[in-house]
Amino acid sequence: MPNVIGIDVSSAQHPNGAQINYAAAVADLRQRSGGLTPFVLVKLTEGVTYVNPYAAADVAGFKESGANVLGYHFIHAAIPAASQIAYINENRMGVEKVFADAESQGFDGQALTTVSEVSQAVVDTFDGLYSNVSTFGQLSGAPWGKAMWLADPSGVGQNIPRLITQTGQSGVAGIIGPVDMDMADSEALTTFLTPPTPEPTPVPVEITPPTPPAPPALTTGQALAKQLPTVVIGFANSLTVRRVQALLCANGHSLAIDGSFGGITLAMVKAFQSQVGISVDGIVGPITWAKLIGDCPTLSQGATGLDVKRMQQLLTANGHLTAGDGDFGPVSSAQLRAFQSQVGITVDGICGPITWAHLFGIS
Repeated sequence: MPNVIGIDVSSAQHPNGAQINYAAAVADLRQRSGGLTPFVLVKLTEGVTYVNPYAAADVAGFKESGANVLGYHFIHAAIPAASQIAYINENRMGVEKVFADAESQGFDGQALTTVSEVSQAVVDTFDGLYSNVSTFGQLSGAPWGKAMWLADPSGVGQNIPRLITQTGQSGVAGIIGPVDMDMADSEALTTFLTPPTPEPTPVPVEITPPTPPAPPALTTGQALAKQLPTVVIGFANSLTVRRVQALLCANGHSLAIDGSFGGITLAMVKAFQSQVGISVDGIVGPITWAKLIGDCPTLSQGATGLDVKRMQQLLTANGHLTAGDGDFGPVSSAQLRAFQSQVGITVDGICGPITWAHLFGIS
């Protein structure tokens, strides 16, 4: 990839307060870069007491003239890294990328281990390291995984990977005196200057919990069982007791259908509860009713089985004597029609949900 040309500037490029013609300088650098956007490294700070008095104007002027602007801070190894980091952050002047400048003049007589530790701490907080080949060789572990800006005008440090190379000095239009010149691979520099793409903010996904399956529809018998009264020994409603006794008979526990819930009926209820595996307490509540009643399917002449027996015994309990033989024949049909007529519902000889409900006294 083609190289792009840059410069680094400090107060030295403002002798006696001279100003830089930023537009002229950028135009000159752009021409040397073959039309590519040049870059400028501006000295911002040093230690914790010096701010380049021209830095703010240089940063703004070079940016306005179309250059990519970076900054650098001169490290002093005798000053704690944390203090220097805070000082840089207070004086960044809007510069996104800042290099830590580690030179032997800033060793301050400190041991090389201290120099390396302070330099590493500053570099780790910022974006890259500036040094020359000689000093670089003394900094243990440099460049600590960061971008390298290396002063290597003679090319002796070819084995040192770097982003930017300081190549020597030259005159530049719009600037008084010689200027340190720099060079970088244009693609690598563009990548370095491009802010990382932020991780997309995860959009909360509203997870609609699956609709639980609808509970199975209640059978006619299950629905009726929920509506019937709890019946215990001594229950006063004789017709309801007759219905309990009738269903006990249908389920194989023969006893008189006399409407009196006494000791015999109590014993038969308990025997039935034990038979079907429910709590044996002699109380006819919803669970016992449901077991006595069954599903109460729709029945018509010709049907047979336990549900027919239940219907026949309930007809008997309601005053329409019917043999509880489980065979829905003409006699059962006639008795059912008589019952339907008696309670004022459709007389069709079919025992459906409405007829079942009336057999239990529910209208």
